[in-house]
Amino acid sequence: MCQHRDDTIRVDEKILDALIISSNLKPEDLTGLKQKTATPLSVPDFKPDTMIGEGEPTKDEIEYREALLDLLRKLYDKINKIIFTDKDPSKKVDSIDKPVQSFIKDGQKLVDKHIPQIWNDGIDDGIRTLEKIDKDNEYDPDKIDTFKLELILLQQKLNIRKIGLNLRGRIEQHILIKAIQQHKKQSTSEQKSIIKANPTSNWTECMRELHKIEPDLTEDELRDWCSDYVGAWGEAQGNTDKAGMFGWVEAHKEAILGALILGIITMDRTLVADWVTAGDDRVCSDCLKLEANSPYNVDEWPEEPHFGCRCEQENVRTK
Repeated sequence: MCQHRDDTIRVDEKILDALIISSNLKPEDLTGLKQKTATPLSVPDFKPDTMIGEGEPTKDEIEYREALLDLLRKLYDKINKIIFTDKDPSKKVDSIDKPVQSFIKDGQKLVDKHIPQIWNDGIDDGIRTLEKIDKDNEYDPDKIDTFKLELILLQQKLNIRKIGLNLRGRIEQHILIKAIQQHKKQSTSEQKSIIKANPTSNWTECMRELHKIEPDLTEDELRDWCSDYVGAWGEAQGNTDKAGMFGWVEAHKEAILGALILGIITMDRTLVADWVTAGDDRVCSDCLKLEANSPYNVDEWPEEPHFGCRCEQENVRTK
């Protein structure tokens, strides 16, 4: 069964009617069913999804992802204040750019703050592992190659920029296309026969706010508008959360690996380790196969087979 979390599934009305007829149920048995299937997507909660990837996220990982998503939530609040006004559509579009640019700038600052901290924590973990193997040597963290750290920082910053710009583009197009459609409708005689919407208990906050500035829209038009709008934010939330998860996991893993490679150079010995999965029911067959074929030379460590892999090096030892 597919998991949609809090999102509802929109069902074509004709298909739903056919299902009702074929079920031989009476209309009163299905009270509210159509209303439920027609409800727009839920507003994003701007909280990390702990079910992304294998295993459980650490507290530090969650804090990083929460910080990024909190910026997105603040952007959502700012954009709503622009969207749900009676401003001209072109002025709304012009007003969106500034808060989006602020989101990108502040998000990239968070990357610069958190990713180096995550990297340093991974270095410390790796050096502690080396000291258990060989206490006679000293391991200088300044000798660890930081090229991958620089790549992860760049990747995270570009992700934040892409998320912000994609969101801006979707909202701009949404505003303008809906305005064009509404203007076209107002120019036709069909407008006279349209039944205006009246607020009901199953309306979302988006529908209520939109109805205040667009009272001539039908309930279906309000629902469609809000579904598209909220869908843009849902996509941005998912991408922000996944970007944060990837950045944290990769920075920590690559830092540990960098420290272990420093140990190989310092000790002038080969290190091997076991590939160990997260051990939950989301672990894939590729990761299980890598675990079964352990150990591996640390300096020839396999690449993660997929996004969301939280497998780790364990039982590091000399060969």
